Amino acid sequence: MRGFLRQGVCLFFKAFSLVVLCVSMLHTVSHANPPSTTVKLPAFEVALPNYSYQFPKDHGVHATYKTEWWYYTGHLTAENKKTYGYELTFFRTATLPADATLPTLTNWLPKAFVLAHFALTDVDANRFVFQSKFDRVNPYKQAFSTQPFGVALSNWQLTTVGSINHGKDPIVRLQATIPEGTKNPQSVAIDLTLTPTKPMVIHGKNGVSQKADCKGCASHYYSYTRLATKGTVRQGSNTTSVTGASWMDHEFGSNQLTPNQVGWDWMAIQLADGSDVMLYLLRQKKPAGGLDPNSSATWVSASGETQHLKLGQFELKPLGTWQSEKSGGVYPSQWALTIPSKGVTLVITPKIKGQELVFASQLGLTYWEGACSVLGHVGKQAVTGNAYTELTGYAAPFEQKI
Repeated sequence: MRGFLRQGVCLFFKAFSLVVLCVSMLHTVSHANPPSTTVKLPAFEVALPNYSYQFPKDHGVHATYKTEWWYYTGHLTAENKKTYGYELTFFRTATLPADATLPTLTNWLPKAFVLAHFALTDVDANRFVFQSKFDRVNPYKQAFSTQPFGVALSNWQLTTVGSINHGKDPIVRLQATIPEGTKNPQSVAIDLTLTPTKPMVIHGKNGVSQKADCKGCASHYYSYTRLATKGTVRQGSNTTSVTGASWMDHEFGSNQLTPNQVGWDWMAIQLADGSDVMLYLLRQKKPAGGLDPNSSATWVSASGETQHLKLGQFELKPLGTWQSEKSGGVYPSQWALTIPSKGVTLVITPKIKGQELVFASQLGLTYWEGACSVLGHVGKQAVTGNAYTELTGYAAPFEQKI
């Protein structure tokens, strides 16, 4: 579920926001008459019902919202039949709305930052490698481009290379490389082109994906649940052609976890019969093990029709656990999913267990996100499939930081 900033990023931006506030207040105290006058920082827009999406415009940056991301995951098969999973994510987070102005003293402060995560799962070799990148956005260093939309963070890039459906749906190219280093014995890279094969899906109700009961505790959230994928995977000096299917999430909003929410479980499931499922469970501190009633799911038929599912209309139960040697976190490691109204009974299993991302340099940021396989039934029909699962708040309690 892509509704919130990562924990380490939240810590950083809390500190940065305090710098912005302090500098602004100091400037005002030294110049204002009377001295007690303070600067009121402008507010970010929040995700509210009845948002009117406009495409292709909404594929790009929403600078009046605090947080935004473009999240790609996928399953690939090589010419030699080896299988891979990948994740490439670009985050944008802001300290101020794009149209905000501050005293001259603070003009050097960037108004936004960009963060990216890239991970590759080599299923056959039982190998998982990952890396992150981080930079600030300023007038002299733009990470985001428009018309067509793109993101560039060093040699990690999201590039719009074409479109279908009268320009509404973009065809994108993803490129990312992890160099050889102490944590990975050989470099890895992807160069992939993704083309939508099913209609776009807007999650939630009335244009918002609600994350808590409070007003604006939500996001605007849509997905391409099926993207035909082709390109190459490189490991060391070996490059192989791959094909497969990807999933894309784009989400933007300004609010984060409430104090009673400690993390979430998110899944993107692609079944061989053409149907898809997105779901997220928001876990609570009190009652211990409880789920926020705003947890929800979206059922997508093979032809693209959607149905919003509330908590109680689906159930996800853990069947096993895995403990990380790196973080000590204990994660669910297999799940049973039931959607009674659709006759769905599925078992979701990680393709390899060790798909945890640990970023010690980002103030303890740790989460599990990885490729999974799916077996089960839709009605009386046996079905297989693939999934990507994200698990947060298991290595350490997730806390509201801003």
